[in-house]
Amino acid sequence: MKLLFLIFPALVTVCFSQELIDLSNFHGNNIKNQLNTVPAPFGIYISAHSDSANVLSSIFIVTGNGNQISLNELKNRKAAANPSELEPYTVDDNAYLTTALTTDQLSKLNGVMYIGTFNQLLNNNFFVMDISNSMNIKLQRLGKIDSTILFLNTNMALNPYKSCVISQWKQNGDSSAYLYANYPMDAPETKNSQIFSNPMKTDQNDVFFPNVEKFSIILKSFYLKTFNGGPDFTVTPGYYSIDRTTTSAYTTTGFYMKQSGKIDSTMTINTMRDTKYSGVTGANIIGRLPVGGKVQVGEYDGASKNEFSIPPNGFIVPWSAPVIGQNIQISSENGAAGQYYVQYFVFQGQLSTGTTVLPGPQTTVKPGVPTVPGHVETTTKSSGVLNTIGSTIIMTVYCLVFK
Repeated sequence: MKLLFLIFPALVTVCFSQELIDLSNFHGNNIKNQLNTVPAPFGIYISAHSDSANVLSSIFIVTGNGNQISLNELKNRKAAANPSELEPYTVDDNAYLTTALTTDQLSKLNGVMYIGTFNQLLNNNFFVMDISNSMNIKLQRLGKIDSTILFLNTNMALNPYKSCVISQWKQNGDSSAYLYANYPMDAPETKNSQIFSNPMKTDQNDVFFPNVEKFSIILKSFYLKTFNGGPDFTVTPGYYSIDRTTTSAYTTTGFYMKQSGKIDSTMTINTMRDTKYSGVTGANIIGRLPVGGKVQVGEYDGASKNEFSIPPNGFIVPWSAPVIGQNIQISSENGAAGQYYVQYFVFQGQLSTGTTVLPGPQTTVKPGVPTVPGHVETTTKSSGVLNTIGSTIIMTVYCLVFK
């Protein structure tokens, strides 16, 4: 009996956690779709950029105390000074989703519902952003704090769908930033499951890069976790191809993602280099491809080349070569049905043992000015029973982060 008692809480922890639900998965015809995967109180966020306001206005969340709110209202439940910052609708007991629309009508929706936990509602440094407009994220003002930002992208007007550009990355060398696919849980992330990080875990040591290349992410949800402070950067709806681009510093890191359904192709990144100096080229590979699929990364300099090929898995696999060539190439084979991520780098100089922070200034080509960035002045973090918890602190944090 004692053993059963010890196991039961663990089962509850596994079964009840955050959830990201496609709106197209709900049933219509006045069926009550119970939202009971997360213990109350919990927060509901809606991102449905490309869905009709009329349709969303006909779908409702009904709570145990009889309160009712439409998905269109939730979609527009945003901070007053930032059209991209979602505020939670707090459910204090239980809730269900219902509509008189048919299940077939719901199946055509493209939006998502994120259900966050009580811990996230209490966390002054947890944010949910809807990538419907350009925005500046400014975490350096907060000092040496830990934070989590979930990004939701349901914009179907983009090519490719649900794509965004991350640029203007500025980060202090004593902070850490990790990007993950999907959405955050209360439990710690699995080690080496990040798709991008700075410092970057290489096959030799952890390296901090003061320069980060502009890159794109094509996901309906991804999130950033920071420790001891975080970066400033810009997020813009759209896509930026790194193919045939040139790195903007002698020492730098960048990122490439091939989404599922895209045919195999080769991305070529030309490298800014000074041939008077030695250096290192490398990459981390993570993802999933069908059986027989593999990802190849290499550096090329005329007839000389160093290549690395592997079937990716759910953990980063590092590789490096002790040379900086004319370009880096990233490609895949039998990978059309799969998805993978590559963080690449070039490092002018010699990597040493331990965490490497580059000495002195690095020669850098300054990126362009972001287009019409959004910003937040102040807002509150929750509603219902949590409406008054830490409101003064939360308003200050929002202003610092997103202004």
